[in-house]
Amino acid sequence: MLKKQIALAVALTLTAAGAASAQNEPWEEPRPSGMTDAHTAYAEEAHEAHLAAGLDKFGFDPLKAEWDYQVNRLPTMPVSNMSVAKLNSLMNGRYFIYDNQNPGWSVMYFAPNGETHFCANAPDGSYNEWKADRYVTSTPFGFAGMLHWDPKRAETEKPPVLATKGYPFVADPNTGIVSSPRRVSYGWQAQTGWFQDDYATVFAEHCRDLPRVSKINYKQEGATVEDLAKFANPVKGFKVDFRNDPNNPLTAGMYYHLYPPQ
Repeated sequence: MLKKQIALAVALTLTAAGAASAQNEPWEEPRPSGMTDAHTAYAEEAHEAHLAAGLDKFGFDPLKAEWDYQVNRLPTMPVSNMSVAKLNSLMNGRYFIYDNQNPGWSVMYFAPNGETHFCANAPDGSYNEWKADRYVTSTPFGFAGMLHWDPKRAETEKPPVLATKGYPFVADPNTGIVSSPRRVSYGWQAQTGWFQDDYATVFAEHCRDLPRVSKINYKQEGATVEDLAKFANPVKGFKVDFRNDPNNPLTAGMYYHLYPPQ
C-alpha cells in the first residue's frame, strides 16, 4: 500500500510539470455532474481563502496542470480546506479512526515525533500494523495534505521533491468528520473518519504495537466503524479555512469551473 501511495504522489506532482493541457480543463467543460448549491457556496468561500493566501498558495497552477491525466483523476480530486498548521494541530498526538472500505475499522496514531502508527483492517478481517514517517505539506488542490514515507522501503531518507504533494484532507468542525480520498476507478472516493484523544478499548485486541498514550474509552468496542462511532468522543470545533463537506467534497473540477484562472 505504501509503495502505491509513493508512486501516486510522484505521478500526481508530475502532472503539474508540463504546459497546460488541451483537454479536460474544468473552465472549458460543462458543469460537473453532482455539483450542488452547497458546492457553489463552498467554492465561494474557498475562492476568498485562495485570494487571501495568494494565487500561488493553493496547490497546482491550474494553467499548467495536466487535466486529462488518467481522464478524471485531477478534476475529481477534493479541495483541502485546512492549512498545514491547522492540520498539524488537529492530528498531532491523536488517533484517527476511519473506514478503509474493508469489513472492520482502521486506526492511525499521529505521534508528535512525526511518525504515524497504522493498524489497518484487511479484506479478510485481519489487522496489519506498520509505521511510517509523516509529512504534512501542500496538496494538489487547496491548502494541506499528508504524505507517508518509509525510508527503509523507499531506500531514501526523505521523499524526493517531486513527491511532496500530500493527499488532501477535508474536515467539518461541526461534526468532527474528516476525510482523505482513496483511489477508485472513477476518480476518488472519500475515506471518512474522525480524530479522538481516547484510546478505544478494542484497539488492544488487534493493535498490540499501537501506542497507548491517553485515557481508555472502555465503551468503544465492536467490529465496525459504526460500532466505534456509537461511543466516540470526536474532536470538534477545530479551525478550517473554508467550509467543505468531507462526505461529498468540493472538487478541483467544480472549483475551477466556477473560478477559472486568470
